Amino acid sequence: MRKNLTKAISTTLAAAMVVTAGGFAGVANTNGSTAKAADTTASATATATPAATPAASYMAYTAFSMAGPWIYRSEWTNDKSGLTVKEFYDSEKSKWGRSAFDYTKNYLANNLTKAQETMGLRGQARGDARVHSEATIKDAAMTTNGEWTAEITNLDTTQYKVVGDSYYDVLHISTDIPLTMKNVKCTNVKVSVDDKQILELKEAFPNTQASDKQGSGNKGYYDFMIIDNYADSHGVEGKALRPIDKTTGKLNTEINAMPAKSLKITFTISGVDFVTAKKEVVVDNGPTVGSTFVDNGVKYVVTKRTKTNNSKGTVAVAGLATKKADFTTAATAKTTEGTTVLNYDVTGIADNAFAKDTTIKTVTLGDTIKTVGEAAFKGCTKLTKVTYNKNITKIADDTFNGCKSIKSFKLSSGIKSIGEAAFKNCTALKSFKLTKNVKSVGASAFSGCKKLSKFTYNSTVKSVAGSTFKDCTSLKSIKLGKKVKKIGGSAFAGCKKLSKITVSQKVKVSKKAFKGCKKTIKVSGKKAYVKYTKKQIKKAGYKKVK
Repeated sequence: MRKNLTKAISTTLAAAMVVTAGGFAGVANTNGSTAKAADTTASATATATPAATPAASYMAYTAFSMAGPWIYRSEWTNDKSGLTVKEFYDSEKSKWGRSAFDYTKNYLANNLTKAQETMGLRGQARGDARVHSEATIKDAAMTTNGEWTAEITNLDTTQYKVVGDSYYDVLHISTDIPLTMKNVKCTNVKVSVDDKQILELKEAFPNTQASDKQGSGNKGYYDFMIIDNYADSHGVEGKALRPIDKTTGKLNTEINAMPAKSLKITFTISGVDFVTAKKEVVVDNGPTVGSTFVDNGVKYVVTKRTKTNNSKGTVAVAGLATKKADFTTAATAKTTEGTTVLNYDVTGIADNAFAKDTTIKTVTLGDTIKTVGEAAFKGCTKLTKVTYNKNITKIADDTFNGCKSIKSFKLSSGIKSIGEAAFKNCTALKSFKLTKNVKSVGASAFSGCKKLSKFTYNSTVKSVAGSTFKDCTSLKSIKLGKKVKKIGGSAFAGCKKLSKITVSQKVKVSKKAFKGCKKTIKVSGKKAYVKYTKKQIKKAGYKKVK
């Protein structure tokens, strides 16, 4: 994608300079600042003559978001309303809209115009109405260090129904100059509204936040901030002007003149290498981490973003959009943004992915799956079998809590730990064996497994955690592993049939470990260990032990 963008810049903007507008914060536009679109007419000339024919040209355009009328056009790197997007992103609905969005002609508005409001537009019509093209933006491509000007005309904010105060949420100069090019500066910045200069800065400083949910991120490129409501998170606190005073909460009216017809920014760029050919900068692309999409009836959540060099991101299965009884994970998934296909490796099962799915019966986790989140299958009352692969190392907390149809479970060789309440209330589970690699079993891991009659420890686990077997009413005997030296509180509470414990070493017993047990418990093993363990059990409050 980035290669195509670079080519487009060099061909369509060869003699032009670009101005962008971008907005973030507190509004539906949560993914960055935005401004208006550009035409291919040069609006500025450099004050210095290049020493040689430039091998590269760079974009530089002003980005803004105007609160109140809430009109915006994203910085050029913005992947939801930037230069390469083919259709607009409806941030209010968190999905892609139907309307075509041409960045060189259109800009976006979170508010309808007064005329559109009068028409009472609703639904998709309202979404389509967010795409506007009233303004004319004169763009250019910088081919030398020096002074440049970019302006937007026909930018009429008075046509919108204003909600709240009107001010510049952000105003900045977005470029495609890579941050790997050191010591690039943007100085002598002058901002004019309706042909009247409203502010002047000696220097605009680059946004240092590569990615920011609240505001724009530089994504590997110089993004020079002029006015910035999020200066602290962008690393320009005290360097960029704030539209709202943090102490008083009042607007700085001197810098918040809303344009009735034009916005112009003049600045001087220096330190840019125009001689060396432009290199591709690889940056994050596609849906942000935490975003979801559906592919082949499976819902996925993004855990790592794709890159603009087409390297894959990663996703976790977040559930089934189309219910089915038997499910096997796919190795890859894909989605599209506009016309761009984005590919992902499927590497995990998300927290609560199948929770309370009463249709699913069997799940096979393919070799690409490395993690299974907490409560992934909690409350799947018809689930009978889940096949783990050797790459998964943990059964997380509450993974199978309430899976009443699981009768047996075979651990894969890769499992090293079993989380808290992992198999709690698996009322059909009859037996369980720890493989040699398991090092820990969490509290309440098997509590409420009323049919569990046999449990085999390994020689690695060092303790029986609190409430591990609480209310396992069918458990008659337990042989503790060679390294188990402690039994936690309520570990066997309510095990009414428990009558035998075999120990291989001295075992400390916590209070109420055997509360509610009805039988006389016989401790067997080496005499010294038996004697010590019996004393511990009695000390913990259980008298029926011999």
